Amino acid sequence: MVIGGPAAIRTRVTGSANQCDIQATLWGLNPPNYARDISATGFAVRRKARFHGYMPIGICMAVNLQRRVDYPMLDSANIAYFPRIYDLAHRFFEECWDEMCEISYPEMIEQRRVGFPVVHIETDFISPLRYGDTVHAHIWIEKVGTKSCTWAYRFYNQDRELVWSSSQVTVCVNMDNLEPIRIPDWLRSGLENHLESGE
Repeated sequence: MVIGGPAAIRTRVTGSANQCDIQATLWGLNPPNYARDISATGFAVRRKARFHGYMPIGICMAVNLQRRVDYPMLDSANIAYFPRIYDLAHRFFEECWDEMCEISYPEMIEQRRVGFPVVHIETDFISPLRYGDTVHAHIWIEKVGTKSCTWAYRFYNQDRELVWSSSQVTVCVNMDNLEPIRIPDWLRSGLENHLESGE
């Protein structure tokens, strides 16, 4: 279900080809009106942010990111090598914390000493990613438990074809001993704000 009106906006941009670009997606807004409606959301748009385009989707609080498939990601068949796709998903995962919980993942694990390692993955490789393709990633939270949360990933190419789908369970741990702990309230609220049950 697409929420009508100025419901949400997520914008962050990193410029390097080795980092993740986040596509600004406005839910329920028409492209000609987005400049006017951005201010109505009450969200602060960071200076120097660049809008990559408009892509309405069915998840009202998904974080949207994008990255080009570069040559080092390819295998001998000239398609993205599957471990590289998992690596890309983890890069996106790290970027999501800024958007969802307003804290960087390095700060979280190095200063707050809280981490979220993956303990279970279910993945479908639907279509190959090729050199020069643009991966459009839509990421949201499927479930928030006491000590764990489940992430949903959908990767589309530049033609909006679904190419990769994954559900990944992460457990909240104390980085000093890697023992599971309750998800802190200062993270839980941000995760729950991106909680959705499906596409």
